[in-house]
Amino acid sequence: MDSRAITLIKHMTDRSLNTTTCLTICGLGVFASPLLGTDLYSVTGSESRSVTPYGDSFKENGSTVARPTQTWGEDALRRGGAKIRAGARVSSIYDDNIIFNSPNRQKDLIWTVTPMFGLGLGDYLGSSGNSLSLQYEPSYVAYTDKTQFNSFDQDVRLAARYAWSKLSIGVSQTYTDIEGGLVEVGNRVRSRIYGTFLGANYDYSEKLFVTLNGRQTISDYSHFNRVNEWLTELTGSWRATEKLRLSLGGAYGVRDVTPGPNEIYEQALIRLGYQAIEKLSVDANLGVEFQQFQDNGSKGPELIFGLGSTWTPREDWSLSLEGHRRNQASVTSGTVNITVTGISGIIRKRIGSRYYLNLASSYDLADYRSVVSGVSSTRNDKYWSTNPSFDCNFTDKLTLSVFYFFRDNHSTGGGISFYNNQVGLKTSYRF
Repeated sequence: MDSRAITLIKHMTDRSLNTTTCLTICGLGVFASPLLGTDLYSVTGSESRSVTPYGDSFKENGSTVARPTQTWGEDALRRGGAKIRAGARVSSIYDDNIIFNSPNRQKDLIWTVTPMFGLGLGDYLGSSGNSLSLQYEPSYVAYTDKTQFNSFDQDVRLAARYAWSKLSIGVSQTYTDIEGGLVEVGNRVRSRIYGTFLGANYDYSEKLFVTLNGRQTISDYSHFNRVNEWLTELTGSWRATEKLRLSLGGAYGVRDVTPGPNEIYEQALIRLGYQAIEKLSVDANLGVEFQQFQDNGSKGPELIFGLGSTWTPREDWSLSLEGHRRNQASVTSGTVNITVTGISGIIRKRIGSRYYLNLASSYDLADYRSVVSGVSSTRNDKYWSTNPSFDCNFTDKLTLSVFYFFRDNHSTGGGISFYNNQVGLKTSYRF
């Protein structure tokens, strides 16, 4: 997933807005090839593993609301051929429903301290040269009253890339260990996510290139399902012009759900990336997915898509819109898949050179469907959220953010309905 998708997803899962960069959105799809020069092998942090709370929604809790992606910059400390980045984040957040449970609402003031460390070698900021990078962010989360929820979380990301004249190969490994509220479960869950990526990109000519990627994701939710997923993607792309890129590709995936039947799926997609003008960009993909379930028949074709657009009418304004439809395994039931269809938007206004006003909102419809013949599922979730915030860059190294966040999940068929409010203060300092 490219860096623009990372930026969007961070804001939808962590509910915070980056105070140093302008937002860009990329629609979700199986394509991992870059759009108009985006880095193919950048390390994807834990913030980038889901587009909505119905993805790897272990990030959906107050304890991790102050975990924005740590970006690299040219001001990083140099030691020989390496660049070192260090810093810390501190947040104080009041949450009136820390376990996502409406009948038994529990409120608390949550404190989070996160030291940050990063090491980069080579062209880790670019998209073509050789590079190696490592980032580590441990967090201690302390609850003022409900001390039994105190936790130690970790986020580790390692990536490497080697490039020849026409061929580049990249590999990355991520590990996230988080405890927090899970939307689908409606309670607190310890989640451990392992992500492995291996990819190759070959430039056949100035206009034609081929991308082959392999991914493995292991999602282990304490007391709930364990989902192992393998995905292979092959994409052919044509740079029609400097502004337009067209892609055609397919994917083959396997989901091993424990407990539950295994699943095989295939995807076929077309993708369009267009930089209409300097201030407007569009990235869209459309396709179908076929699913086969162990000893339980098959489904498909089903529509899947991703659509994203960013408009910057002026230097101090930006507007991003995103839409998606995708299928995924359920965390709570091995015999259920979830089709998630949703839309999100972010408006950002810069005031002067240091202040930002932001408003982010999202809506998702999650349809739970049985994958076992003769068994039906009636659960349907409607989730929406809104997140206004005010950010200040006191200096290039010190930032402060004040925010309010509201979310509501209306669930039918035995699902979990809840709502909650968060008010918080976050600060970050880079050494």
